[in-house]
Parts: sequence; structure tokens; C-alpha cells
Amino acid sequence: MTEALLEVRDLVKHFPVTRGVLRGKQIGTVKAVDGVSFAIQPGETFAIVGESGCGKTTLANLIFSLMPPTRGDILLRGQPISRLSPEALMLYRKSITAVFQDPYGALNPRMRIGDVVTEPMAIHGYPRHIRRQRHQPQRLIALTGYGQHEDRQRCLAAGFDEHLVKPIDPLRLTELLENVA
Repeated sequence: MTEALLEVRDLVKHFPVTRGVLRGKQIGTVKAVDGVSFAIQPGETFAIVGESGCGKTTLANLIFSLMPPTRGDILLRGQPISRLSPEALMLYRKSITAVFQDPYGALNPRMRIGDVVTEPMAIHGYPRHIRRQRHQPQRLIALTGYGQHEDRQRCLAAGFDEHLVKPIDPLRLTELLENVA
């Protein structure tokens, strides 16, 4: 078996429950994530599903290294992400994507679809001339199965709303984004 791209081993995140204003005394613990383990192999798409409040967002925040775990390991190709340099951590965060449950929370009805598709490139520092090349939004939109004319539509045009969020082959998307820079 090949080495996992991302492996999570016995991941735990507990939040203290305190009482008192200045020197809060810990009176309990919220076990947001408690002993989660999984491995994602090359070419796999992975989904985290569950009831509201079960720890999905906390798990995503841990995987993105936005908060430290109480214990457990998150490994990128066998190396702990906790030991990544700031530059390597930024590259790691660029390489993973979270798609949350509510597309309305992610799609701005005032933005053109091409702008929404290229916004992550801006956030991650791709130069403006790369982001604004007309063929880039169309190439990214084509990966969703929509045609070029959708770039001019607004995100929440009738019949187009949450259907914009379609499965994309992660290997094709990674290859495309590597060729953009």
C-alpha cells in the first residue's frame, strides 16, 4: 500500500469549561473531537459527515492547523504538520480544500462565478495577471461541468445556486493549479 497523503491518528481536541470571570476555574471539558483516526490515499476524495455539533468543523480546523490538538497526530506524507515551517504550512493549506455544508454561506450572490472560482488564488497570493487571465476561470469552471457562459452569471442565479458545488477530480484540480503558477 502506498503512503497516505494525509493521515490522522487518534486526534483529540477538548475544550475546558470554566466558571468565574477573572480566574475561571475549570469545571468540565467539552470533548469536541475524541480519538479520530483515518488515512487519505493519493487520488481519494474524503468527506466528513455527521450531525450538527458532532465536531466536523473542529476536526477541519485541526486538519488545517488552525488550532492545536489536545493530543494525536496529523501527518502529511508521513511528516507531522505541527513541525512544518510557516512557508510549508501555507503550501499545505493551499493543497487541501474544505467544502462546508451550506453553499449559500460560501457563494456571494453579488460576485460573478469566475470571480468566486479565482478568489482562492488571490487569497493564496497568486499574481493578479495570473488570476485575471480569461482562460483561467473558464478552465476552472470547466472542471465543474459548466460551460463558459456561466462565468458571466451571478452565483445565485435561478437554477444555478448550490449546483455550482459539484465534485471535482482532485488530481485534475491539483494539476491545473500547479500549471497556473
